[in-house]
Amino acid sequence: MSGMEGSTRLSVLLVEDDRTVSMVVSEMLTTLGHDVINVESGLEALDFLKSSATVDLVLTDMVMPGGLSGDELISMVEEVRPGTRRIVMSGYIPADRRNSLAQHSDILLLPKPFTMAQLKKALIDAH
Repeated sequence: MSGMEGSTRLSVLLVEDDRTVSMVVSEMLTTLGHDVINVESGLEALDFLKSSATVDLVLTDMVMPGGLSGDELISMVEEVRPGTRRIVMSGYIPADRRNSLAQHSDILLLPKPFTMAQLKKALIDAH
């Protein structure tokens, strides 16, 4: 258990290409009592997930450069690590990607910008 009442300590793979956003979200997750692994691209996240490391939840940005978008990554997470919880954060989701997300009822969407309380609720809802 973490310092947050009723929370379970999670190992969160944070996938965010903007270093400033990554630092802020990482700090929020740490404050909420979770362990954070930071990566900057979907491809890097996929490589990490294929390793033997433990990950409870993937929190990914939707729109990222580097050949693998957030919606593509979340589909691959289910193939590589079945049952891993997934949250997509985004300030903007193009219509075609929104349709892609709609196919996955178990994936939560966290609109940017978000507060620590909204992040905490998303983590609880994903559980």
